[in-house]
Amino acid sequence: MNKLLISYSQLIITNTDEEHSSFQWSDEDVKRGYSVQRGAVAIEAINNDESEIEVIVGSYLPSEKATVTYSLPFPVRADSIIVTSPGAVTLPFSVPKGTYQLHVEAIPLQQPTDDGLFPVRYQLYFDTNGSK
Repeated sequence: MNKLLISYSQLIITNTDEEHSSFQWSDEDVKRGYSVQRGAVAIEAINNDESEIEVIVGSYLPSEKATVTYSLPFPVRADSIIVTSPGAVTLPFSVPKGTYQLHVEAIPLQQPTDDGLFPVRYQLYFDTNGSK
């Protein structure tokens, strides 16, 4: 399982040809929980801790354990995407070029500790069935 240190409560999914170190969040973006800019999306993360990142290409199967779910269109322009967070490493994932419905689920792996930190698994589904 790929791990990523989440910072500034942002999980960033981007095309490999885009560079995104910061996002300008509008009031509307804050309300819906994500910001879309030039081939990338920043998702409001539920934690600022090391998290598991799983990328799935195929039909979306909702998890009963997910506490937060986002769904939005996402075009992949090359055959890969990058998942990152401000100041973190970049994790490349192979995703075939195409137009997808991106479903992002946040699944807590344990209860929050006294300092509010807890591990989370973020599942990113790139679903071609939902893009029509």
